This record gives sequence, C-alpha cells and structure tokens, in this order.
Amino acid sequence: MGLWWLARAFDIARLAPALPAPSAVGLRHAGTAALRGAVDAGCHGAMALGMAVMLLVMV
Repeated sequence: MGLWWLARAFDIARLAPALPAPSAVGLRHAGTAALRGAVDAGCHGAMALGMAVMLLVMV
C-alpha cells in the first residue's frame, strides 16, 4: 500500500502544473490544492511504508 500511495503522490504532483488556469481571483489557490493533495498522499505513503517496516522488525 505504501508504494501505491507514493506512486499516487508523484502522479498528482506531476499533473499539478498541467491543470487549467483558473480565474484571476482563484489563481493562487488552484496549484496549492493540487500540491496539498500530493503532500497528503505522500504522507499516507510514508506512514504505510513505516508501518510495514515496523511489522517486519517485530516479526
């Protein structure tokens, strides 16, 4: 699962600049929302990989 989350984070971050340009009012928030999604998926991936490593250490 950790690798799936990290791959998703990279995909979101890679596609963030390709998002259509919003109106002048929301110009600043469109890129921020996409990058926030990438960071969120990256955090899930890091936690999943950390939990897998700890499970292997305990076993």
